[in-house]
Amino acid sequence: VAFYPLGDNSSGNPLTQPNEAVEDASVFDFDGNGDFITLNNIQSFSQEFSISMWINPDDNTDVNLLGNSSVIANFLFINASNQLQIASPDIATTFTNTTFSTGSWQHILLTRDSSNVFKAYKNGNLTDTSSADAGSFAFNQIGRYGSVNTFDFDGEISNVAVWNSDQSSEISNIYNSGVPATTYTNTPTAWYKLDQSANWDVSGSGYWDVPDASGNGNDGISSGMTSANLVLTDLTRNLPYDSYSFNFDAASGDYIQTT
Repeated sequence: VAFYPLGDNSSGNPLTQPNEAVEDASVFDFDGNGDFITLNNIQSFSQEFSISMWINPDDNTDVNLLGNSSVIANFLFINASNQLQIASPDIATTFTNTTFSTGSWQHILLTRDSSNVFKAYKNGNLTDTSSADAGSFAFNQIGRYGSVNTFDFDGEISNVAVWNSDQSSEISNIYNSGVPATTYTNTPTAWYKLDQSANWDVSGSGYWDVPDASGNGNDGISSGMTSANLVLTDLTRNLPYDSYSFNFDAASGDYIQTT
């Protein structure tokens, strides 16, 4: 159930020791009915910010990605039209071209610059740019907003990272050719890998302790989850496989001749 080698796989200050009994290529699976993660502190942004996350939805309409337990109107959401939407008491922006399929991994990067202009990226490509939308955004929940489970996320989530700056120029580094990055050019304000670095039932209270990999100490704990919510995934790849493959263009006569 748990195995802590207490070796050089520890990281951070203070040291964080991952649970090595859990397979390396792991993500959290949210069941859409009471599964979510609450952060120790609210992440609040009044100026520039960026949000990066990997999602694999089982349901791609009316599901919440990030939310606020105190102010229900704060959320990052996939709405009823399968469009990415962000809202707060000050913000109401829908990204009509940023939609999601079920049963496959997709990456989101949402940024706001110093002019309050939003950019939405899906799988490394710019999909939407909004008009200026000022105001603050704050969240302390992953997979839910508020205290009801009507719009809980259903599917898998990995590597939620946020910055208090515009990271649109770093899209290549953050998207990382379709595999979650192990390091970022700019250290996130908070980073929840949602992988085997989480520890199950450390306190004996029946929840996951989810560390903040940014080193800023804003950890999270799960609600409604069991030890079975951490599942194996094909999102990451182990050696000898890498992020590159050959692209063949039939019209140009691309092929490989074996010898």
